Amino acid sequence: MRSHTRRDALRIGALAASSGLLLGGCASGPATSESASKTVTIAQLNPFQAADYLPQIAQEKGFFQEEGITAKFVASPQNPITPLLAGDVDVAITGVNGMAAIEQNQEVRFIAGFPQRMAMSLVVPASSPVADLAGKWPQALEALKGKNIGVTVPGALVDNLAHAMLINAGLSDKDIKVTPAGDGSSLVAGLSQGTFDSGLVPSPLFEPLVDKGIVVQVINLYDGQVPGLNLPIATPIVSAKWAEKNPILVAGYQRAVAKANQWALDPAHNDELTQIVAKKLGVAPDTITGPIKTFRAALGNSVEFTQQQFETAVKMLRDNGVLTRDLAYVDYVLPFKG
Repeated sequence: MRSHTRRDALRIGALAASSGLLLGGCASGPATSESASKTVTIAQLNPFQAADYLPQIAQEKGFFQEEGITAKFVASPQNPITPLLAGDVDVAITGVNGMAAIEQNQEVRFIAGFPQRMAMSLVVPASSPVADLAGKWPQALEALKGKNIGVTVPGALVDNLAHAMLINAGLSDKDIKVTPAGDGSSLVAGLSQGTFDSGLVPSPLFEPLVDKGIVVQVINLYDGQVPGLNLPIATPIVSAKWAEKNPILVAGYQRAVAKANQWALDPAHNDELTQIVAKKLGVAPDTITGPIKTFRAALGNSVEFTQQQFETAVKMLRDNGVLTRDLAYVDYVLPFKG
């Protein structure tokens, strides 16, 4: 394990501030208690992303209502931990980077994990010779030695995954430079303009680039093409205090998103799923066929945040200098009742 530097401290701070996964917005809602109301305030990523699809499905298909939950969706700020601990939000969507809050001794608990695999792809320009190595791990990554991988921002989930991929392949930042673009739009622009030799790009950003012939997918995390790096894209969290007061609501949320997951897995529901997401995004259904295909490929048979996934995330974040200590699964992940 390498020693921790000032750069590591900055990464921890950046990660804690970007716990809302990839991008953020700003809003908050009132907290509730189980005894007074069954309204659950859920922070939703802004813009709406694959991590939000299952809760939205649970709402549209009545699965929350079946569990006695009235879901109230609000836009998540870039750092959802602050409103969560303040009681303004009951459930927040983070990636495994939410563990940075635990590093800072904030009392949060994970309650689920979905989709079960990262809806991201390592892409290269269509003219790159690396395109001929599509689907070949770790050869495709090794072929990028001396070049760069574009990501969104330092400390974000994409950034941590890029570093984890290098470590997994026996490489380091000295071999391939992980280069922050600033945000998702800048990453897409950089790939289009040739600024980046490759990019680790989340859905729904990479699909339009593929459709236009600008880039080629070489390694898909949602297909499990990187051994030992199968992690859920979203790991919803609650405050420890709220969880202790509202165990029935926690279990109800888990069951509702589990029902949504099983519903989304059924190919017969593909058109309706596309309609639900398109309506939320305010776009034509035929414009999101690629992202919906990616989302369904990333789904697993469960929405449980498993011990193996938790321990994989801890190792990744320790290797990257975000965590300075091991974390015990039973201390931070609530039992799954879905």
